[in-house]
Amino acid sequence: MYHQELRAIAIADMAHSGQLRKKGGLYVYHPLRVAEYIRKNVAGKSIACEAALIQAAILHDTIEDSDGLVTEFTLAVNQLNADAIDAVVALSKNLHDQLSYSEYIEMLASNPIATVVKLADMIDNLADGPSRKQLVKYSKGIQQLLQCSQAFPETESLIRKIFN
Repeated sequence: MYHQELRAIAIADMAHSGQLRKKGGLYVYHPLRVAEYIRKNVAGKSIACEAALIQAAILHDTIEDSDGLVTEFTLAVNQLNADAIDAVVALSKNLHDQLSYSEYIEMLASNPIATVVKLADMIDNLADGPSRKQLVKYSKGIQQLLQCSQAFPETESLIRKIFN
């Protein structure tokens, strides 16, 4: 489990090499903050998918932000958690170009790990000085994701454990 997390960090570091956030910090710190946010919120709660959550958080932007350098195959070859890989693929908007943002959010709700990572991702993005347009997008996205997740008991249960 620990080795998988280190491999995930190495992949994220490679995928985000040279990328910066709007405020100028290294981009790789964003997925690490998302993972840390999740880690703090699962601490002591005996959540079976904790390793998958952390790995998916670290890797959540790698496929869409690496210009083809990181693929589902790359993640599988590195023997990462299969549930984490499924979540990262679900989270990769570039693999779902045919979906509107609203449809993409609905699709995420069926994957508990992807849902939790997306919620933590949006929370971190809100701390990065978003524009008014981004504020509206993230607030609608969070609201829609929470609403859609109610149709999936496993997703709803995981959200309640982590965000309550």
